[in-house]
Amino acid sequence: MFNKLFKLVLAFLSIVFCVIQFMNDNIGNGIALIFLSLIFILLYFKNEMLILAFLRMRKQDFDGTERYLNMIKNPEKSLIKKQHGYYNYLFGIIYSQKNLTQAEK
Repeated sequence: MFNKLFKLVLAFLSIVFCVIQFMNDNIGNGIALIFLSLIFILLYFKNEMLILAFLRMRKQDFDGTERYLNMIKNPEKSLIKKQHGYYNYLFGIIYSQKNLTQAEK
């Protein structure tokens, strides 16, 4: 949904704010911000739309899977290199169920 660099910037800012909270003796806020930054880092490596598409694929809902994959507007900019393979793999499975000749492209 968000650009991959935007996710890294949010993670970096939350880590910086976490350090500030630790220096101000707000340990609880600092720990919560560590978890928040870990969520942003996780979403950098695992795109949230791909995760939702895989969950739809488990339920054999191919229309829902295609809908989530179409929400990724620019896959070259919003996905890292390893996620392109998952993206193409899911589209291949969807098209193999719909039209086999289109899946071979």
